[in-house]
Amino acid sequence: MQNRGGSGALGGSAPQQSRASAFSRCGSISTAAKRARIDRRTHYNWLKEDPWYVEAYKQSVQQAGDALEDKLNELAHDGNVTAAIFLLKGLRPNKYRERSQVDVKYPKKIDDLPEELLDDFIEQFAALADAQEKQKELEAQKPAAEQTVDVKAEEPKE
Repeated sequence: MQNRGGSGALGGSAPQQSRASAFSRCGSISTAAKRARIDRRTHYNWLKEDPWYVEAYKQSVQQAGDALEDKLNELAHDGNVTAAIFLLKGLRPNKYRERSQVDVKYPKKIDDLPEELLDDFIEQFAALADAQEKQKELEAQKPAAEQTVDVKAEEPKE
């Protein structure tokens, strides 16, 4: 790929390389722009105009995600329940997903169903929705002992 006005051996200009590198470490467009000393809008312009930068950005997104996943894994293994839940949702989505999905396939038009059957379906779907809502409420009421909260004490101001 073509080098856009910089002397970087990897392609891209020095500011582009700096910004891509900064993003891979922090995962924030604004923070990476500040660290690379560029306007955050420049990032979007480069995405529109420079194929090298598009690829470098994709790679930095992957690296930032890997770093955050490593940190999340560390927190989970240190006893942080919330981090563990997030990891389990990713590793075992069939078991730990938050919502259920019901696929209903009917080869004919719904209008062709008898009204009694339609009312039956509506009642069953409403009951399913109510059960899911109650489950969410129960999960929100879990005892505090099952949750980990990290608190940092501030130094008293004099």
